[in-house]
Amino acid sequence: MSTNIVIDDVTANQRWIGIRGENTTALTLSNITAAWASHSGVYLGYATGAPPTLTNLSLTHSVRGITLQNFATSPAYTLGPRAITSLADSNTGIELGGGNVNLTVADLTLDNPTQAIMVSGTQTNVRFEDLILDGAGIGYGLSFNNSAGVTIANVRADHRTYGFYGLNASGLVIESFRSHHSLNGISFNNLASTSTAPTFYGLDLQRNETGMLFSNIQVRMFIGPSDPADALAYLRTDDSIYG
Repeated sequence: MSTNIVIDDVTANQRWIGIRGENTTALTLSNITAAWASHSGVYLGYATGAPPTLTNLSLTHSVRGITLQNFATSPAYTLGPRAITSLADSNTGIELGGGNVNLTVADLTLDNPTQAIMVSGTQTNVRFEDLILDGAGIGYGLSFNNSAGVTIANVRADHRTYGFYGLNASGLVIESFRSHHSLNGISFNNLASTSTAPTFYGLDLQRNETGMLFSNIQVRMFIGPSDPADALAYLRTDDSIYG
């Protein structure tokens, strides 16, 4: 376990991973530039104890801008604009592997062409909130694979192939989510009978080719008005629900 390491004013371009931190407590990364990484500009794994201090990270033109895995600090950590200066032109902006605990990603604008945010594996008390994930007609706003334990709140993902895409994504809470002018606003695939159905509040899915797309759903799911909010707030008549 490494504690209280400080890395400041470093450029690490054209690496597999620009900066990799594992088994750390109270790590400080500031004024970091990592571009053209073939894996991630920054990778942080198995972080416990005191959370890191991340400031002014410019992680561009990489396969992934930043990857967090088994990130379980106490108190909880929020990844936001103080940490991230830019993830521009990275294929995937933020990747969460499995095992993250008490983590929030908030107040960012990401237009990464493949996936703004990619999540795989089980999470615990992980939130994505107050995000703008608009694309240029391609890619995924949020892509979830074999994931659980996540809340998505007040997120916009316009002009995407998928605003939200979930494969074996169990028990998600999606509230105040918007996707306009996308091929598919929301898509859920392969939910087994042992899975927990998603919970929807305040979906705004206008002017998409398909508003909601479901495939191989084996768990009971409710979509419609609910109290206190409408589950399906807006779905224009020229949109569709396919299942």
